[in-house]
Amino acid sequence: MKKTIILLATLFIGLNSFGQKKIDRIYGYIYYGKYTNKDFFNKAEFIFEAEIVSTENYTNEDTTRVYSSSVMKISHIYKGEIDADTIEFVRNGGELVSEEPPYFVIFKEYRAQLSFNERTIIFAKKREGRTFNNNYSVKLEPFENSKNSALYYSECPGEHNFIIYGLDNLYFKTFSDFQEYAKEQMDDKDSFHPKKKIAFGS
Repeated sequence: MKKTIILLATLFIGLNSFGQKKIDRIYGYIYYGKYTNKDFFNKAEFIFEAEIVSTENYTNEDTTRVYSSSVMKISHIYKGEIDADTIEFVRNGGELVSEEPPYFVIFKEYRAQLSFNERTIIFAKKREGRTFNNNYSVKLEPFENSKNSALYYSECPGEHNFIIYGLDNLYFKTFSDFQEYAKEQMDDKDSFHPKKKIAFGS
């Protein structure tokens, strides 16, 4: 009986501690790269919330590489200084599709996935390679060009109308949970400074 009570108490403490971190598993949405969650928050030059307005695909001269150049509208900045509301965001990878029907994919290369017109929290750095859109002076790229290397919004039923998920097993039921966790992860607490840029849809 005594062993049972100790076991239940240990389980309760473990579950309570787990719940305080606001983290849970979502099957299929886990980052498996070389960086830890803490690395993303500390090593990324910029962390911001944005949505894709448009995306164009480009190739190099010998058509061995494809690039995705997206126009992104920023709503909030959490780390770094970005002197623009709209930027060019370049990812290595994408699809090259035939220009005439029947349309088919000529060349496809993996890229970090981002969806059009959906809110996403991006971990980024200054673009070091080719850029394509001269209409925007700020050129950024993913900190890590891998699957689930961002935080995504998703509608969900219940008390809250969204969840935030991604990276290695992160799951937040409220925006304040995300902010609390982000600040805990950063070695330099002052580097986390939420700033509102624009309203979505404006």
